[in-house]
Amino acid sequence: MSYRGTFKDSKTRSGNMASSRVALFFQDVKDVDSTGSLKQFHPWMAAVKAAGMQAAGFYRPIVNKFINISGALSAAGDFNDQVDTKLEDALLNGLCPIVRDEAGGYRWVSDQTTYTKDDNFVFNSIQAVYVGDVIAQTTAQRMERAFVGQSVADISAALALTTLEGIMSDMKRLKLISASDDAPKGFKSATIRIVGPAMVVSLEIKLAGAIYFIPISFL
Repeated sequence: MSYRGTFKDSKTRSGNMASSRVALFFQDVKDVDSTGSLKQFHPWMAAVKAAGMQAAGFYRPIVNKFINISGALSAAGDFNDQVDTKLEDALLNGLCPIVRDEAGGYRWVSDQTTYTKDDNFVFNSIQAVYVGDVIAQTTAQRMERAFVGQSVADISAALALTTLEGIMSDMKRLKLISASDDAPKGFKSATIRIVGPAMVVSLEIKLAGAIYFIPISFL
């Protein structure tokens, strides 16, 4: 989503939405139009750039990635991407800012959604929500194709669990989930129960998220 207005109003709009399903972009973007001329687009162009980059990146986040644009600015003139406190304020209020890099070019600071209800690393990240959706939808479709319409006399929970593990193996190969100390396969606690006409599937997955922070302590 996008909103063109003052920085204060942009923060208010973001707070009103407060959804993991919504990322809000608020800076104008300078880019080449269809005639080859440099033009200042409204923030919807930033939203288009982010959506395209995340779709192309698949499991990779847009965080700290450079954008193919010639400029990013606040139409109201009340947001300066070179001021760290402004950037922090934007992120804490669920906005997704663009910053001019000191070496040249423009990049995403984060992939923050408007969620901001707590520090949940999934709901506050475009990439994590996207990857989670891909995994959930893929698992649902493949389990449905394999088992819906089958007789419970022919299907066992053990067989279904083997199929589920195969799906998760593909998710790990595609780098959508990753190994952790407590889940070397990228998932754990997988259980399947066949209760009447329903196959109840439950598991914990380890999303392959992004590195956002590098705290450094010097002694």
